[in-house]
Amino acid sequence: MMQDAHIITVGLNPAIDRVIEAPFFRLGGTQSVRHISRYPAGKAINVSRTLAVHGVRSVTTGFVGGDDLAWFDRFLAEAHGEMITQQFVRVNERTRENMTIVDPLHQVETHLRDAGFAVGDDDVAQMHVALKRLVTPSSVVCFCGSLPPRLPPELFAQMIQQCIDAGAKVVVDTSGAALKAASALPLWMIKPNVDELLGLTGMPVNRFRDAAEQLRTQAEHVVVTMGADGAGWLGQDIALWARANVEKHPVINTVGCGDCLLGGWLTGMMAALSPEKCLRQAVATATANAFSPAIGLYDMARVNDLAERVVVESWKSP
Repeated sequence: MMQDAHIITVGLNPAIDRVIEAPFFRLGGTQSVRHISRYPAGKAINVSRTLAVHGVRSVTTGFVGGDDLAWFDRFLAEAHGEMITQQFVRVNERTRENMTIVDPLHQVETHLRDAGFAVGDDDVAQMHVALKRLVTPSSVVCFCGSLPPRLPPELFAQMIQQCIDAGAKVVVDTSGAALKAASALPLWMIKPNVDELLGLTGMPVNRFRDAAEQLRTQAEHVVVTMGADGAGWLGQDIALWARANVEKHPVINTVGCGDCLLGGWLTGMMAALSPEKCLRQAVATATANAFSPAIGLYDMARVNDLAERVVVESWKSP
């Protein structure tokens, strides 16, 4: 029963995300900016923060730079109380720091992304130990985000397989070689965006519904995101597409919208909502994030209001 499951989010390459506002942003010179936010991030942490907003507890684990560990713990505890249990694996490096520059006048975002720290064999061994301690047959384990530089995708696949062997349901939201390695495993859910999906399958853009069907040979559920154009979901007897009808609302921040969608989808599955209601909630959660300056700065009242403006229809083949 999904209601009895507990969720573990795994982020192997977390980040500190900074958002600043810079009207008329341009390259070169000196500009005055306004600090918006600075917070622990990475896709796994973003999913846990989304779950917390929905009132769902989770455990978050992954690698974190030793100098940043106390700040991660303190920030998440202050922001979400006991909703997020932190079980990070400390590494002897600094956590990468990403920056989003928002130009509110032109409604343009510029994303600056650091590659992250390298991890060694001892770090990987500690991660296997942490997963062995945390994962049970009632777990839903979400591997989210990129891999640390030089971490082989084969080692990533071994972590996933360890959780599958323990009887857990595994969700994967990553890209590139990591996505390819994970897609060969019997996953419970995989969540690529359209570009990642087409890159993985080699299919043209006018056949991305067929590309999603191809992933269904391994994954029980395939959820494909397409930014403002919504998201599709294929599963057993499920073929749905949903989009929020909110064109007149200004988008403030797109960072983490896919993570919020995954968190909204998971909470819908935990609550045993119908597929239509589950996907509607997922898209509404992502949309609420787009209208907020940072992850978690929206509430369920906003999500519920937006859900009424999400259109769900059958996802048909072209």
